[in-house]
Amino acid sequence: MEFPNKPILRLIIGVIGSGKDHAAERFFNSFPKDDYILPYLVKFASPMTKLAAKIYSADFSTKEKYEAWKSIPENREKLVNLAEGMKEIHGKTFWISQTLIELKDLLNQSVMNMMYPVFAISDFRFVFEYWAIKAFCEENGILLEVEYVNFVSNRYEMRRDHPGEQLALYLVDNDYGPGVWTPSEFETVIHNYTTNTHEKTLNHNRSQN
Repeated sequence: MEFPNKPILRLIIGVIGSGKDHAAERFFNSFPKDDYILPYLVKFASPMTKLAAKIYSADFSTKEKYEAWKSIPENREKLVNLAEGMKEIHGKTFWISQTLIELKDLLNQSVMNMMYPVFAISDFRFVFEYWAIKAFCEENGILLEVEYVNFVSNRYEMRRDHPGEQLALYLVDNDYGPGVWTPSEFETVIHNYTTNTHEKTLNHNRSQN
């Protein structure tokens, strides 16, 4: 890519094990090596893991340590309960609101240092996250993109019962090819997804009657 003339934020979506973090790396490496470009890998889950580390006195200083801790079923349940408990208290957008605070701080730091921030969020899962990020980008003059990584790994079982996998599974099941979408292009995908989900709900309700 050429040198950016405005901050860029790319949301990256794909099923578990699809290589979303690697896609973020490729995105960062596509820019010229320049001291004025600052790449930031941001995760919606980061505020939760930071809070969990404090509450449970856990060492999440490296990705390996975090994954090892999370691999214990009891600890995974703790994370789920913490995430859902905070949403019950503060609403379903609580965690994304924390991410927006982090993004704003990083953006302000970049502006103060006269640098171009390039953001990637590699754990994008929900439609409401998209709308929140789009509003943030519009308010702050950031170019928004959405990348879909369609690789399906044999190492992981697709979690068809997991709420956070439904949008990515829709893309897999409907043979969407990998690529980068503009907001208007991705909003067409959202429209198709929500229509499909609504129809499935109606058909399910009819079958129960």
